[in-house]
Amino acid sequence: MKSFLLTISIFLFFPFLLAAQTEYKSEKYVGPQDYTSNIRPNAKLVMKGPANDTLTGWQSIPFEFFFYGKKVDGYFISDDGYVTFIKDAKHVDYNNKSIPNPEFPNNAIYGYWEKLKLENVMTMWSNEIRSITLGEPPERFHVIMWITAIPETETFSTASLSFAVVLMEKNSEINIVYVAGRKNSRLNGIIGIENEDGSKGLMLENSPYYDFPSLSAASSDDITYTISENTLSKEYEYFVDNSIFVIPNPSQDYINIISNNENLIESVNIYCLDGKKISEINSESNTLRIEISDYPKGIYFVQITLNTGKVLFKAFIKK
Repeated sequence: MKSFLLTISIFLFFPFLLAAQTEYKSEKYVGPQDYTSNIRPNAKLVMKGPANDTLTGWQSIPFEFFFYGKKVDGYFISDDGYVTFIKDAKHVDYNNKSIPNPEFPNNAIYGYWEKLKLENVMTMWSNEIRSITLGEPPERFHVIMWITAIPETETFSTASLSFAVVLMEKNSEINIVYVAGRKNSRLNGIIGIENEDGSKGLMLENSPYYDFPSLSAASSDDITYTISENTLSKEYEYFVDNSIFVIPNPSQDYINIISNNENLIESVNIYCLDGKKISEINSESNTLRIEISDYPKGIYFVQITLNTGKVLFKAFIKK
C-alpha cells in the first residue's frame, strides 16, 4: 500500500520526472515500396519552385502521431530536406555536424538535409514538394515527398534527387525513402531524427556525409530506412529501474541507495514534496548512504543519475 501511495505521489507532484526517454532504432531495406507510388496525381502541392532556404506553411497530420514520446499534430517542411514539428520554427541553414546538435532544426526528421533548392524548370511533376495520406485507419501513412530537388550549387541537368518522409499511423513509425537521383560527389546530406532540444537523436549510416545514391526511376532500387521505437531499450530501462533500491523505506535516520547491477551511482538529488531540492550528492559507487535524521517527516523524491547517463526516480517516507 505504501509503495502504491508513493507511486501516486510521484505522478501527482512530479509528472515531468516520469517522462519516458524514447529511444529509436533503424532498419534499411532496398527494393520496391508502396509509399510514393501514388503520390501523383492526387497529392497536395505544398511548395513549388523556385524556392530556396524556406519553409512551407503549417501542415496538419491527419491522425494521432507521437515523436519522442510526445503527441505532435503538424509540421513545417523545408526545401532543404527536413520536417520540423516545432510550431514557431524558423528555417535553419544546413551544416554537416553530427546529430544530436541544439543548433540543428529541433524536433525534426532529416529526410536528406542538404543545401537544396527547387527550381522553376518546365517539367511535369518536378521541382516541388507534395503530401498525401493513404491507407485506412489504423494503418494510414502520410507521405511528404521532395520531387527532383536540386543541390544549391548544381542545376537540374547535373544533379537532382527525389525522396520522401513517411509518417506511419501504426506505432508512429517513420520511413525515409530514397526514390530516384543522380549521384553527385558534392552531396553531403544528413539523415536521421532529433528531439525538441537537440539533446538526443538518431543519425543514420554515413551521416553527416551521406552521398545520395544513384537511383533509377524504377522502384527495384529504392532505399527505405524504417525508424521505430526501440522496445529493447525500454526493457533495459525497466531492468535498471528495478535494480536500484532505496532502503530502508520508510526510514527515520538514513537511507541506502543500492545499484544491484554493474551501473554506478553518479549523483543523487533529493526533493521535498513542493519540488524544492534539499540535497545534492555526487558519488561513484554502487552503494550510497544518506543521513536523513534531520529531515522533517514526509515524502521525499530521489533523482538518481547513473554513470551510463540514465536518470531514474524513486521516493521514500521519512518517519
